[in-house]
Amino acid sequence: GRVRLGSTHALVGQCSQWGPGPDMGNLIMKRTKTTLFVGAALAASFAVGSSATADSGPSLDPAEVNEIIAPGGSFDVTKTVNTPELPPVLDMCLVVDLSGSYFDDLSNIKAVAPALWDDIAAGGVGDLRAGLATFVDFPFSVWGGSSDYAYRLDQQLTNDKDTWVTAVNAMSTLSGFDGPESQYEALFQLATGAGNDVPPSGPTDGDVAPDQQCQFREGATKVAILTTDAPFHNAGDGGGPFPYPGASATDTTNALVAAGIKVIG
Repeated sequence: GRVRLGSTHALVGQCSQWGPGPDMGNLIMKRTKTTLFVGAALAASFAVGSSATADSGPSLDPAEVNEIIAPGGSFDVTKTVNTPELPPVLDMCLVVDLSGSYFDDLSNIKAVAPALWDDIAAGGVGDLRAGLATFVDFPFSVWGGSSDYAYRLDQQLTNDKDTWVTAVNAMSTLSGFDGPESQYEALFQLATGAGNDVPPSGPTDGDVAPDQQCQFREGATKVAILTTDAPFHNAGDGGGPFPYPGASATDTTNALVAAGIKVIG
């Protein structure tokens, strides 16, 4: 199954079903209460996936066989070895909107971050790493202010809770002039690390530096948790000095699917 990320003001209703739908459209994650629900759902889904046999050790089925045979006779027995399930491995990157309108939500995200980590770990995840990425918008009027940025990896995936919480607590909001923000660009860069040389060609303040992808592990469940209160800018949008230089909905969805990253938001 998958969560369809296409409706305006969409809430995560079934967080145990992950993945970008074919139309990531106008996804809006509605405020921090949804982040709490995401944490609980992640924990619950991993708890369901880890069977009770995880603590019971290996076993044989059938455990014993009783059969009477004549001298020199034989018989065949088929036995199944039941081994404990390995605890799930989760790589999770929190992707946060730092435009000005999110100032009233940011304190809530900081407050719930420690419990989010603990709830997921308590839900049966044996190997948890978390990272942090943030976005505002490209720093060109009317899209963003001069100090804004379209994407930044603030904390690479880490298995240290304190390191991750420190990064979360260091966040602060900026501007993001118009309504839509650079969510597509942020998710695209998180998945690819491609970088973006925006007009004019050559180094400018609006460029997105390459190699800022989250370094998800092979074999891990790869999750991006997106928190925002704004609609998405799409490639080619107007209003600025040139067509909007961010990633498109299609390119972003394709990049996420190719990387095996499941988006909750």
